[in-house]
Amino acid sequence: MLADRDRLVEQGRQEAARLADEGELLLEQARREAERRVADGERALEQARVDAEQVLAEAEAERTRMVEADAIFQLARSQADELETQAHAEADALLTQAHAEADALLTQAHAEAEDMRRQTDDYVDAKLAQFEAVLASTLTAVARGRSRLGGPTAADLDGRDDR
Repeated sequence: MLADRDRLVEQGRQEAARLADEGELLLEQARREAERRVADGERALEQARVDAEQVLAEAEAERTRMVEADAIFQLARSQADELETQAHAEADALLTQAHAEADALLTQAHAEAEDMRRQTDDYVDAKLAQFEAVLASTLTAVARGRSRLGGPTAADLDGRDDR
């Protein structure tokens, strides 16, 4: 009976450990996904910077070649500034979205881990209740057997200890 109880408790512990490992894996996956999204946003920002710098360089070369075409240069410069501003805004939006999604993933992973812990507790409690029922049944059977043999009952033995 004690071996069964120990086996049940060990199974419960193993199940709890497995569920905790799954929760940690979910958290790690969420963290990696968040890092990937942040890296994507940073790459987009860097590409936007490169693009903006390239537009500015082209505009400067055109200005140098065509001094009399100052209006064209001003237009190119304005477009480059707009592109840079737009790129910054888009990169910021991507980073904000990536952080929000990462937070949502982490929240979900925490909730799933908590649910797994609750399910594990319920499972272990059910197994202990089953063991308690088996143990109670066994004690009843032992008491009946002793009674048939005419030996002292547990109550009789308890009374001796008080004297």
